[in-house]
Amino acid sequence: MLVRLVRKLADSLDGIDVSGQREGDVLDLPAGRAALLIAEHWAVPVQERRKASTINERSLAADRPRRRTRKFLRRRTD
Repeated sequence: MLVRLVRKLADSLDGIDVSGQREGDVLDLPAGRAALLIAEHWAVPVQERRKASTINERSLAADRPRRRTRKFLRRRTD
């Protein structure tokens, strides 16, 4: 589990060696150890970033309904 170290007052936190780490570093720890550091407010979980959609994906998604709506309106007014 990925956690970001937010406080470091010693080289060992709750029995976990962080001697080579600094505040702000991301650690990949087993879930139990990560949960312990989070519970003691030494670390916070790192959220995975979602893939942002590209401009083309957004424009295609926005264009399709408009085309259907125009066709629908043309049929309704005729």
